[in-house]
Amino acid sequence: MQIFQKITIITFVIIFTVSACTPATSADPTRTSNPSVTEDASAEKTPTPVVSQLDVEVEALRGAQVTIWHPWFGAEASLFESQVAQFNTENEWGVVVSATGKGSYSELFLQTDAALT
Repeated sequence: MQIFQKITIITFVIIFTVSACTPATSADPTRTSNPSVTEDASAEKTPTPVVSQLDVEVEALRGAQVTIWHPWFGAEASLFESQVAQFNTENEWGVVVSATGKGSYSELFLQTDAALT
């Protein structure tokens, strides 16, 4: 009887493993591809203006400064800080963001907790 149970368990494990390896199908049956329509990759896309849901005027944001504390160091900190620098050069609102690394999650927690009290 134990051999039969082991064979059954092994069979189910194999079936589940193989079924997990099959490619996923589209969940949206109404979505189909249209091979006759091609997109022009060279066409320039025009950005859509964003309407503020907070009723904040763009001029009120000019010169605003935001400091972000983060827990990262090394490559992660470098990547985050390069994204902040990119935002600073490309944002149309004139907001200036500065990033300050705290070195670890625990240090970030302690300093955030102290700043909130």
